[in-house]
Amino acid sequence: MWRVGERKFFRLDCTARVTIRFDCSADLVARTFGPFGQFSCVNGVAYTDNAVFAFVDQKTREWFCYDDGHRWPVMAVTDAAA
Repeated sequence: MWRVGERKFFRLDCTARVTIRFDCSADLVARTFGPFGQFSCVNGVAYTDNAVFAFVDQKTREWFCYDDGHRWPVMAVTDAAA
């Protein structure tokens, strides 16, 4: 589930360029990826520019990022122009 303000969504599709930041890991420094021209997420799988980027491990409740091979408890998606 995604939260935007007080609203909750099952699927997230972004039409603006975005960056993705993984944060809050005790043994890793926060990482930022992007910008990406396309981002979507459905059923725990995140896609950037039409490729799988990360997925939620249901056992650990963390994001596994394919680009760095690490697990992260928090993934934040923000407008790259911000």
